[in-house]
Amino acid sequence: MPNQNNAAAHAPTPTILIKKYANRRLYDTATSTYITLSELSFIIRDGNYVRIEDAKTGEDLTRLTFIQIIQEFEQDGQQLLPVEALRQIILAYGSGNASLLSRYLERTMVSFARHHMLAHDALETAMDVIRDTDSADDAPQPQTPNDISLSALSNEIAALRNRLDTIEGDES
Repeated sequence: MPNQNNAAAHAPTPTILIKKYANRRLYDTATSTYITLSELSFIIRDGNYVRIEDAKTGEDLTRLTFIQIIQEFEQDGQQLLPVEALRQIILAYGSGNASLLSRYLERTMVSFARHHMLAHDALETAMDVIRDTDSADDAPQPQTPNDISLSALSNEIAALRNRLDTIEGDES
């Protein structure tokens, strides 16, 4: 008999249905409340999956609503999208490369999210090692092969931290 807890752990995250009315109001069916675009962006940034649909027709409005959220961020000075990248996206709409660009962007973002989490986890581990090392005896001790490996790992983590800082600096 399969383990039900294991199956639940691997079950996909349920998608929250948001209904958009003609008056542009958004209704969160999970909480039975009206929400703003800003609140919707927090729901998404909390890791939730959402589907936005027209309350009357059922038409999927997710993509257009996400573009509205991005537009608000950009107008509020949180500029993430370089002008040249936007220009290239516009150029792709009229070419035969639109589907290729779409797949490329999707895969790139998935890869970015995965690597960002790996870098974050590596930095957390490094900080734990540093904290544990700082709290150890201050007396000098001879280096063992494990210490040398730890030193190399610490150097690699520091390099990853610098790369992550550079990437995050480019985003601002």
